[in-house]
Amino acid sequence: MAAIQRRQVAASLRQHAAGFIGLSTQDYFAAIEKLYTGLRLPDDFKRPSNPARMSPTDIDEEFAAANGAPKEAFRVSCPQNQLSAVEVCVSKAMHYQACPNTVKECRASSIEVRPVW
Repeated sequence: MAAIQRRQVAASLRQHAAGFIGLSTQDYFAAIEKLYTGLRLPDDFKRPSNPARMSPTDIDEEFAAANGAPKEAFRVSCPQNQLSAVEVCVSKAMHYQACPNTVKECRASSIEVRPVW
């Protein structure tokens, strides 16, 4: 995992560590890395060459299908009606679970999905 990603995970660990007490730091990072490397991008998100418009629900469903997970385990972030992130929610046992109400949900009916260069 790249250094910048490790720093982001470390920040997440500090923010959410209370739920993972009982795992050593090494075991926690190993579990996060396993989740990260196991996450599959839907085909529509692999090297797109042009911007597209999609509904947040369609994005959730595509990520769920690509990962064998319930669509409720994914949340789209869309400031200014543009896709900025797809958050993945997992249980303390590192299994997909429905995102809690505390994870903000995109309420737009259609958002722009731009290619990442």
